[in-house]
Amino acid sequence: MSLGAGVSKISNIQHLRALAALLVVFGHAVGAVDENVGDVAGPARLLSKGAQFGVDIFFVISGFIMYHTSARRFGAQGGSAHFIRRRIVRIVPIYWLVTLVSAALLIVVGKSATIGELLQSLAFIPYDGDGEKMRPIVGVGWTLNFEMFFYAIFAIALLLPRTRGLAFIFGFLALMAALGSIFTPPPPARAWTSPILLEFAIGVALGVLHERFRPSLRLPVPALVPAIAVVILCCALPPSLAYGHGLDWQIGWRPAPWILAGAAVLSALAVPQSQDRTLFGKTATAIGDASYSLYLVHGLTFAALNRVVGRVGLTADAPDFLAVAGYVLAAVATGWIVFKFVEQPATGAIDALASRRSPNKRRLKTS
Repeated sequence: MSLGAGVSKISNIQHLRALAALLVVFGHAVGAVDENVGDVAGPARLLSKGAQFGVDIFFVISGFIMYHTSARRFGAQGGSAHFIRRRIVRIVPIYWLVTLVSAALLIVVGKSATIGELLQSLAFIPYDGDGEKMRPIVGVGWTLNFEMFFYAIFAIALLLPRTRGLAFIFGFLALMAALGSIFTPPPPARAWTSPILLEFAIGVALGVLHERFRPSLRLPVPALVPAIAVVILCCALPPSLAYGHGLDWQIGWRPAPWILAGAAVLSALAVPQSQDRTLFGKTATAIGDASYSLYLVHGLTFAALNRVVGRVGLTADAPDFLAVAGYVLAAVATGWIVFKFVEQPATGAIDALASRRSPNKRRLKTS
């Protein structure tokens, strides 16, 4: 993860990205095994509750990283445009590719998305799709709809001096969450007024705290141990605290997981940064680097595995935990391959093209 000139890489945040991605993948793997192999029980079932918590961590990390990488761009000439270009280069190409592949595969299996759904998916516009859960063609893309909305807010904030820009971010996100709680607007406004947007604000606040008080944040424990403890705590939360209600259970008011997601990010910042010298550190960094590709393509990986399972004829007699582990390992391998041979080359090529066309001729950095 390149954070830009003068901005240091925070290795523990990369490791936390890896943990968040694995939580999401694990949760979806349990669902896939439930459907195609046999019911999953025991610790695997409990840990599968962490899938949504992985998204919570991602959103808080996103708010933190946006501030950490762009704090000096508030009020700077061209700062907002640079931010938007960087985000588009980082997010759009691989997402569009996976969306188009997914749309083509839907046709192959006898299903299809409408042209309107395809265009809205590509434009990051939420719509009523899968059971009115506002999922685009790539199911996990619902989170990117929130990300892009937050990026637009952050880009506007960068046009202002830092103090006013931060006030705009916190005030606007709070206002939208309040409106979503008072009214029940249809998509896409239902997404753009969701309380889950406050997770980005938590991340930005942690970015400000980290910038101002970083020297005092030192806890004498191994990296990510507190974050893993927080994840276990969140998985153990009763449903009344862990989830919202109805169709908006993922994006409604869920303050306990939001606070715990903030605590997970804070713990990753508080402990000494990993040096990536151990096998664990190198593996965590590799998964963190590939987390975006892993997040996008693990659904396609599971769909392919489901077809293989159906043909091979695995039954409920297969060990459920081993089946889940196999799904997860296959997803990680596929995600890393896509990252190494598709995402990185495509992002690099578009990055270089954007840099040549940039007025200041400076190479855009992606994070």
